[in-house]
Amino acid sequence: MGYWISKEVMKKIKSAFLYFGFSAGLLLTTAFQCWIYSTPSDYSIRYADVGILVTSTFLFEIIRRKKESSESKKQKAITYISKISFAIYFVHICVMTGINAITDNYIHVTGYFEFAILSALSFVISIMVIWIFSKNRIMKQYLFLIKD
Repeated sequence: MGYWISKEVMKKIKSAFLYFGFSAGLLLTTAFQCWIYSTPSDYSIRYADVGILVTSTFLFEIIRRKKESSESKKQKAITYISKISFAIYFVHICVMTGINAITDNYIHVTGYFEFAILSALSFVISIMVIWIFSKNRIMKQYLFLIKD
């Protein structure tokens, strides 16, 4: 899907539809996960689920369009996150495991608050870890696969 977006195949789609598609995808995926929590199933949304694919496709097209018309500060932030996104993908699992151990053993939060904590903190801490360790050229190039 990223390749498709980079080739600007979605360029003709109106921005309003992109925002609607992103919002609907996020809402439906979240609603599905909330519903599945109420069942005996231990299923949870994963990267390969169609809801994530739809939501992220619309989001990346929105970001691509914003990048073309954004001011430099926002553009730098988006570019940096794009550069380190592969590293975030790997690091956030380790961070989430650590946060989950802390919340399970010490803080005892559940449900939506736990989801919010895991999502926000894992993203922010992952960026901080990557930023610190990518100061080393070898780690940046070979561990995180970040290209300049």
